[in-house]
Amino acid sequence: MNENLVKSILQNHYLSNIKLAIFGLTAAMSLYFGMLYLMADLEYMYVWITIIFSELAIGVAFAFYFEKFFTKYLTRQLLIDFLVCTILGTIGLNFPFFLSKLQDPGLRLTIFALILGVIGAAAFTFSVNRYIFAVSATLWIGPTWIYMVFYESSIPMLILAVMAVVYILVLIFLSYQDYQRQYNLIQTQFNLNDEKERVIESSQKLEMILAEVRKLKTQQDGDYYLTSLLLQPLSANLAQHSLVKIESVLEQKKRFQFRHHERELGGDINIAHNLNLRGRDCIIFLNADAMGKSMQGAGGALVLGAVFQSIIERSRYSRLYKNMYPERWLKNAFIDLHTVFESFDGSMLVSLVLGVLDTESGFLYYINAEHPHPILLRDNRAEFLTDEFYYRKIGTTGVDGAIHIATYHLKPDDILILGSDGRDDIAFGETETGARIINEDETRILTLAEKSKGNLQELVKLIKKEGEITDDLSLMSLKFLGPEKNLTEPGVENLLTQALQLLQNEEIHEALKILDSIEIARVKTPSRLKRIIQQLIMRGQNKKAGQLIEYYSSLAPGDHQAIFAGSVCYFRAGDYEKAADLGERVRMRLPAFEDNLKHLSDVYLRMGDSVRADKLKAAVKALSI
Repeated sequence: MNENLVKSILQNHYLSNIKLAIFGLTAAMSLYFGMLYLMADLEYMYVWITIIFSELAIGVAFAFYFEKFFTKYLTRQLLIDFLVCTILGTIGLNFPFFLSKLQDPGLRLTIFALILGVIGAAAFTFSVNRYIFAVSATLWIGPTWIYMVFYESSIPMLILAVMAVVYILVLIFLSYQDYQRQYNLIQTQFNLNDEKERVIESSQKLEMILAEVRKLKTQQDGDYYLTSLLLQPLSANLAQHSLVKIESVLEQKKRFQFRHHERELGGDINIAHNLNLRGRDCIIFLNADAMGKSMQGAGGALVLGAVFQSIIERSRYSRLYKNMYPERWLKNAFIDLHTVFESFDGSMLVSLVLGVLDTESGFLYYINAEHPHPILLRDNRAEFLTDEFYYRKIGTTGVDGAIHIATYHLKPDDILILGSDGRDDIAFGETETGARIINEDETRILTLAEKSKGNLQELVKLIKKEGEITDDLSLMSLKFLGPEKNLTEPGVENLLTQALQLLQNEEIHEALKILDSIEIARVKTPSRLKRIIQQLIMRGQNKKAGQLIEYYSSLAPGDHQAIFAGSVCYFRAGDYEKAADLGERVRMRLPAFEDNLKHLSDVYLRMGDSVRADKLKAAVKALSI
């Protein structure tokens, strides 16, 4: 469909060019016949004038009025080409007719220059059509060239004929190249629009923002002030929770003034939102650094902010996304962001830390894409949170492979500090030769974090005392205040104790009746629940065990073995969808857990997905190599 649209656009350009060119051709022919009239009394001149100007009049009538009645692309194209070839062919036959009758060499040379000049202008007019210039140029100058070579037979004319051939061939080549360039440019624009529509379909407001990004991206001297206004609502901390204190600092390197407004612009961005996943309150956070300075970086930050806002809105109102586990949500969001930026063919890259924090348990899920390591401040001692899995910046082309989620369990009063590379890019001064001395010690920030005690404003002051910040600087901190003392109610605790005793006595039916009567959300302590799950598994009650493990994993999200056990239970109970869901959670956390890979392979075989099962078997073999 895009190819037809491109051809239609080029055809409209072609017709517009002809409308302009036909007046120029009329003027040129008027000049031509005027010279002949003044300087030579030639026979049949009025006949030729009548024929040529009649054809020009028909061309004008078609171009300005009758063409609209021909709606089919091919029909209209053939009529336009026929008229062009007829007019130029008639005029081309006219030239040798009169050249043979002229005795004045100067007049003949002037007419030949006129012929070449018009064909040069035609190269631009017909560049939006692939073949018509070559055809029209042959009809226009061909008869004259034949006359010059075979009838004139003078050395000057032969030289001019050879030069004319070279000239025409060069023009044909340039015209064809210009056609290809225009075709590819329009086709590229269509492809770019198709890619953007996938991102902006959820919100008309986001569509406007992304449209503005595309506009800014094509402009070398973009409007800084407008861009900073667009960035402002996207780069914001909109998350609030009693158990998590969030602080954000953003200082872009580019500062400017617009109508008495002091603004700054850059590629760093901090975002935080509240989101509920599977009934759990979570904080979604992102600290990112888009490639490039000033406008280029800001363009990447705009795209990132708009797409991420779309993901958040979709997650809030879609039941499918609200029922995702944090690992799955994080993986999908990361892939969505990467897919959008990959469409820019490497011209926009972004490093980031994207994470989800369970506000009730303090359990952290995150992905680091070539971004500085997060800092954990615990008991006023700072250390990096490192991840064994390495990801390139989002938007990097040719990147393939599974997505793995890093996890960490925050304790009460732990502070997580995220920051762009502006925290390390500090200039200490200059050498004697004038070269800048740049900090190369990435651990220096740990000492400064300890001195600041997690206060970001103080941390920024300490960084500036070290030297000059040479890049955009963004910092975000999340302080986990700890869960409230929320124990299981005595009545519920007693029911759990009864159920456990009944299971130990192998009174399974009575135990299940008690467990079914308990509102599971009222269970707050995982230890007793874990013992009940173990007994259920021992008694072969896999479905009930799987259900309780799902809730247990929200109380103890770091217990990978329990999640794996839940997947096995659902598999034994015949619920392969849930078995795969829990197994993939474990795989995203522990991609080298061989037992889980073998188990997932069996799950997908039962589900009839042999392709995925074979891939997992291959992954198991790779681990053993």
